[in-house]
Amino acid sequence: MSTGFFVIALLVSAPGPTGLQKGDEFTFAGTVVENDNRPDRPGQRLRRDYQLTLRVFVLDRQENWADAAVLTSLLRTEDAVGGFARPVTGTGPDKNAPPIIRLDIVRIHTDGTLHLLVPTGRPFRLAADTSAQAMPPIPLDAFSPSELGVFPPRIPRSVGPGEPWTVAAGAARPDEVWVARKLEFINAEQCQMLVMNQQSADWGKPVGGQTSWHRADAVWVSTQDGTARKVHRVIRQRDGLTKTSFKLTDQVFVALKSENVPESVLTKLNPLKNKEFSRDDFVGEIKKLLNVDQTEQFLSIILNYTRSNDLAAWIEVKYELKNHEKLNGRTYDRTRLDVEVAYTALSDASIPVRDAARFGPRILESKLKELDGYLTETAPGTPYREAIIAAKRTLDAASRGVVAPPPPPPSSSPLAVTRAQWPEPGQLAPNLRSGNIQLSDHRGKPAVLVFFKPGSETTDLSLAIADALEKRYGAGVMVIPLAVFGDVEAGIKDRNRLKLTVPVYDGTAAVAIYGVETVPRFAVIDPDGKVKWTFTGVGSETGFLVREQVDRLARPTIPNVPHGITPSPGSTTSPTVPRP
Repeated sequence: MSTGFFVIALLVSAPGPTGLQKGDEFTFAGTVVENDNRPDRPGQRLRRDYQLTLRVFVLDRQENWADAAVLTSLLRTEDAVGGFARPVTGTGPDKNAPPIIRLDIVRIHTDGTLHLLVPTGRPFRLAADTSAQAMPPIPLDAFSPSELGVFPPRIPRSVGPGEPWTVAAGAARPDEVWVARKLEFINAEQCQMLVMNQQSADWGKPVGGQTSWHRADAVWVSTQDGTARKVHRVIRQRDGLTKTSFKLTDQVFVALKSENVPESVLTKLNPLKNKEFSRDDFVGEIKKLLNVDQTEQFLSIILNYTRSNDLAAWIEVKYELKNHEKLNGRTYDRTRLDVEVAYTALSDASIPVRDAARFGPRILESKLKELDGYLTETAPGTPYREAIIAAKRTLDAASRGVVAPPPPPPSSSPLAVTRAQWPEPGQLAPNLRSGNIQLSDHRGKPAVLVFFKPGSETTDLSLAIADALEKRYGAGVMVIPLAVFGDVEAGIKDRNRLKLTVPVYDGTAAVAIYGVETVPRFAVIDPDGKVKWTFTGVGSETGFLVREQVDRLARPTIPNVPHGITPSPGSTTSPTVPRP
């Protein structure tokens, strides 16, 4: 099997950023609104409005990923309550206050996963081994300084039309539940609407004094490149203390539309728009406007979204693509240089400002001089100079003894999680748990881990090897095929289609623990729990190589099993070596 066929299989099973090309630049514009209605803050009800500008500039494109700079600019447009400003440079919350700036470098993989990159030096070296961090979770009580909603997850191949799928959220949060809705046109471009819901377990019945929350995202994704053209996110919080009432607002109508409530039903509800009701009165008005079938089908959805005034706080983020252009030649070079200088400057600014007293004025003056020189010697013209100027403002304020919070550094260190590395022979194998099986429980016998992706070109051969190993060694060796980068149900269907019997396990958690980035992969674990041997790829000789290693650790229960491996269900003549 050639590498080319393997890459094609990956692209078919998880459509990648095929339209993202080096030099692409996307500009989005929108708004952010933060509201806090908690009754324990009399006279301090908070509403903050921002103008949001988001720019995505594709720095590089490789076969299996695209690297991009994401510039988030947040400008206060209204200061409803004094004392809540978050200035960048120590200046007051006036109409001339500068925007809050954030610059991230991200890698968008073909399977839809996203990582923050932490490149060092200039020019950037963007390669497979560039330092990377896991994505931090979106804050539930404020706008995230990094807005990366333009890169939604891919729809799994095993998911049928209208079927939901889950995405692990981490940070002790429940899974995100995604579903694909209808195709729509955004600015004459065909997009697939994706809707995501995520909520705390007590959202339906909040307990007084405890915060419950619900997050809903609607993302209109281009069918050409897998990135968003429009994003609408609402995060709502309840504390069980605020008065409950029901109100149909513009925001609620948008949410109901995303839930596929028909336009005919929404039109009937128009007379109730922006009117406040108790629950009983509201239900009575709905029953007057809708017929019995409509009431039965949509009442619970309407009630869920109209309980607006019992919210302790809510955050709404909306933005849409305004411009898409291709930067080439000198324009690309100048833009990339500004991105690299800005990223480095923001990283540098976050360090001396925190320790300004210890560093003294010399370090600050040196960095200010360097930025002044760059801004003087290079021509203006790219929007990424705004990030350079933000870093300069911060350093300038620190040099004058005004040590305000610096602009958020490009990498979020408190939440960053460095990806684990694939274990080397001799290392203790990381423990893993999947369903009712735990690797550490089987210490004392060898184990073989087989990481495979359901529905891919290499699935059949990987499962055939795992099944042959289980038949050869029986209970003497723990054979654990792990479905990764896809649904375990799809892996079980693949096994059943091949008429095999080896159990298939969910490998979602194992991906992070073992640092799995490509498939298939094999790992032989000795009885002491140490990695004995590993192999990446699969071919006609792989089964023999695995068996050779396991024979040194255990005796086969069926000594007359032929040498070699169970023949592949498909013809395969050469090993596949996955690329990063």
